[in-house]
Amino acid sequence: MTSPTPQPDSKATAQLGRRKRSLVWEILSAQTLYAIVIAGVAIASLTSGASWVIKENVTAWAQRWADDLENLGVGLYSATDNARYTQIKSYVEQFPEISYIRYYNDDGMVIFQDTLQQTDLMAPQLEAQHLSQLRTRASDEVPHIFKQLPGNLGVSLSRAVVITKTSTVSLLEAESLDSLPVESEFAGFIEMGLDYSTYDAQIAGKVTEAARLAATIFGVFLLLGWWFLRRALQPLQRIQGPLQALAEGQDLPEVKNSPYREIDAIHQGLQNAAAKIRDRDQHLTYLAHHDDLTGLPNRVAGVAALKAMLAGNEKPLGVVMFIDLDQFKYINDTLGHQAGDLAIRQAASRIQATVNDSSTLGQGHVARFGGDEFCVALSGVTVRQGQKLAEAIMSNLTSVPFMYDSQSFSLTCSIGISAMESGATPDDVLARADFSCQQAKTDGRNRVRIFEPDSNSIQELQQEVSWSQKLQEALRDDHFVLFFQPILNLRTNRVGHYEVLLRMREGEKLHAPGAFLDAAHRFGLMHQIDRWVLENALQELAQKRKVDPELRFTINITAKAFAEGNLVQFVKQHLKANKLDPSALILEITEQTAVESLSDANRQIDQLIQLGVEFALDDFGAGYSSFNYLKSLPMQYVKIDGQFVKNLDQNEIDELMVKAISDVAHALDKHTVAEFVENADSLNLLRKLGVEYAQGYHIGAPRAELLSQAELDKLSTPAAKARKSA
Repeated sequence: MTSPTPQPDSKATAQLGRRKRSLVWEILSAQTLYAIVIAGVAIASLTSGASWVIKENVTAWAQRWADDLENLGVGLYSATDNARYTQIKSYVEQFPEISYIRYYNDDGMVIFQDTLQQTDLMAPQLEAQHLSQLRTRASDEVPHIFKQLPGNLGVSLSRAVVITKTSTVSLLEAESLDSLPVESEFAGFIEMGLDYSTYDAQIAGKVTEAARLAATIFGVFLLLGWWFLRRALQPLQRIQGPLQALAEGQDLPEVKNSPYREIDAIHQGLQNAAAKIRDRDQHLTYLAHHDDLTGLPNRVAGVAALKAMLAGNEKPLGVVMFIDLDQFKYINDTLGHQAGDLAIRQAASRIQATVNDSSTLGQGHVARFGGDEFCVALSGVTVRQGQKLAEAIMSNLTSVPFMYDSQSFSLTCSIGISAMESGATPDDVLARADFSCQQAKTDGRNRVRIFEPDSNSIQELQQEVSWSQKLQEALRDDHFVLFFQPILNLRTNRVGHYEVLLRMREGEKLHAPGAFLDAAHRFGLMHQIDRWVLENALQELAQKRKVDPELRFTINITAKAFAEGNLVQFVKQHLKANKLDPSALILEITEQTAVESLSDANRQIDQLIQLGVEFALDDFGAGYSSFNYLKSLPMQYVKIDGQFVKNLDQNEIDELMVKAISDVAHALDKHTVAEFVENADSLNLLRKLGVEYAQGYHIGAPRAELLSQAELDKLSTPAAKARKSA
């Protein structure tokens, strides 16, 4: 079935509906955040660094004042006028770090105090104990006392003031000034408070001012950056239109070059991608409408050409020829699929050459419909003219024998001809030509039959057309039903596999595949049916494996499943959609399908096997040279044809055949499955012959549901007993 048009995912639609983020905004936001973080770290580091420097140097700076403290004290105590206080105040006001200064007399009473800052960093007056310590240390090398004030940025500095006087009584008798006697007089105490928080505040103020200036400058650069980025990214915005056109399958419009290397590289990459997409689309279109082996148009293209001719105004409209090579399977079986491929290519070349040589008759269109079938549509010719061309095709096929590996064969064909009629559909005309081709084969092959609308042929044809309509309706309205037949593992007595079988519902009736598959092949619907079965069976398998994680399905597919070359992608897509391990899937093809479509299928089979999917060869033993193909076909399972199994317990020849197939398959490391097991004796005999799996009505008939646990238990009990008795 053709894949439905993909519907947009609801989440994706919702996301598309939202407003998209701006690339410019995100870049600038990232830059702004980065700059703010860096600036913040820098300002914080500068502020904390400055505070740390101040804190670390408070003691050192206070030490300098300790050296000047005595001079401040002596100046006040040695003078007697009131101007001394004004002079002291004027002096200390020059230094903003001095928060207060106090002078004490020798009894410890404050005789002068000046508070220079409005601050809480002001120590209480010195107590007697403190004064006693200062008096004791007056003559020491370090006479002052430091006291830390709250906040770590303030210190109190105090010391005793001693006035030293040189006696002048013996001045005339002294040999030198140094030899004059010195008198020391204790004058009082001095206390100074130092507060360096003002410096800290000043630094913080300067940093704040610098930050404001930096923020202003940064804002200007931010606006400039916004402008430059928008200007630089405008070429990217211009790509949106071309990309949308490319997504819609249109030709890529001209994109203006950008002065920026990076943007220009994107433009160039876009142009290259568009060219490659065009080439790929052209190639895919070609593959979708042409046969890979012969290069001829395929069934899809052939039907389209026929439809166009039927809609034309030619008088007469023309004819359709359905061509089927005779004994093609014999060439495949005796010489191998390479010889079969060569025969198909040679036949296609001769048919095309014959039609080209008769182009004066009208417009001719040759297509390969699959396998050994071809179709020729001729416009503007009569049935008799078409018959002459058909006879020429037959003559050209037989004129030169087909040679391969020193052997020669005569290529012959059967041809059915039907006239195009106004109002007829391509299916109608093709069905008549195909019907006539089958009559030519029945009459002895290598001949031409023209469709004659007698009562019997019309009735048969109407039945086939009716089936075509029913099949199309079943595909459209989901009237197909999946049935499941259990496959018993004869070594473990466990049912781990089920073969998926198809039924078609028509009202209350269920049709088996034998009723409608011929019509499906004839009207080109088999590919769609294969896809329907695969898609729905994998969905069912995913549900069933929630109960039995080891469950596996064997699904039948036909040669048409390989025709378009995209089976691998289809299987991968649905395995992924259903979250299935590829090993849960076994694809089953008949021996005839494997041989006839090997050129189309071989590559896809190899890719699916590499993915983890396994293959089963159905109806093995029914062909001309089964054992020859068993060695070359990449199959993991061999299903022994039911004709050797259903009477196994009564026919020694069948027993020998089954044993031979089983032995050869095991020698080639392939598993064996016996079909049509209808009684316990045959089942026991299969165990003795080494067959590994069995299916049939004795184990379980096909039905819409899997076996229940109770049925599985009943199934395994007699098997176990039979194994013991064996």
